[in-house]
Amino acid sequence: MRQFYIFIACMSGGIAAGFCSELFFLMRFLIKPKAVRIAADAMCGIVSACILTGCYTLFRLPDIRLYMLAASALGFLLYLGSLHRILAICGKKLYNRFGSSCKRIQSRLSGLLCAKKSLKKSSSAQRLRR
Repeated sequence: MRQFYIFIACMSGGIAAGFCSELFFLMRFLIKPKAVRIAADAMCGIVSACILTGCYTLFRLPDIRLYMLAASALGFLLYLGSLHRILAICGKKLYNRFGSSCKRIQSRLSGLLCAKKSLKKSSSAQRLRR
């Protein structure tokens, strides 16, 4: 009977690791360079391993067994199959509602940044003329 509770604890650790990986998925989506994506994947694996190790030590589980790893993987897959989709739908609805205002703010900020760059270029060109 104890193995059932260990299985549930490991599955909840897998779900927690899946939720944490959602942050890294978001970072991969926002940042385009391939090196950053590889680093985000590596950090996701390290953080997931830390979460699962913390779960194993928090619940004072025995030595790692195959069913414990299977439960952790099942929890992660359950997260990806259900909660990840729910969060994606909510994110899409938020983007549709606030996306135009976010794009407007982003274009204004990029316009300010471009204006600052052009000011720097013009001031450096004036220095060269002197």
